[in-house]
Amino acid sequence: MNDIAHWAGTPQGQQVRERTATYTDADWRAFRAELSTIHVKILGAMHTGTPPGDPAVMDLVEEHRSHVSRWQYDCDHETHRQLADVYLTTNRLARSYEDMAPGLTMYMHQAMVANYERWVSRECAPGPGPAPAC
Repeated sequence: MNDIAHWAGTPQGQQVRERTATYTDADWRAFRAELSTIHVKILGAMHTGTPPGDPAVMDLVEEHRSHVSRWQYDCDHETHRQLADVYLTTNRLARSYEDMAPGLTMYMHQAMVANYERWVSRECAPGPGPAPAC
């Protein structure tokens, strides 16, 4: 898996092992196809010069977060933010993104951080009712 080594010994690591243990070849093909589609869209945004903090790009990395949650482990916004740092600090992961396109690792990181900050601003915005723990 993309980031299983980082999550080894964590609840996420256990969850990805449990989920993927039953995947069939068709499941793995669907997993890779969905992830590839997400990557193609993000690459398109990067190649057209769309800033990583653009709402459209944040929506794309939100698709990425949902993909991780659906296929690997529960990936809330905070966990996805942590994963952004993993992409920068894990050579194998950084290399896989850089092999797709130079600069993609940093672009993904910046977009994931921006998406997290957007989520925090929405969750922690003042409004009616009790404030969430922010």
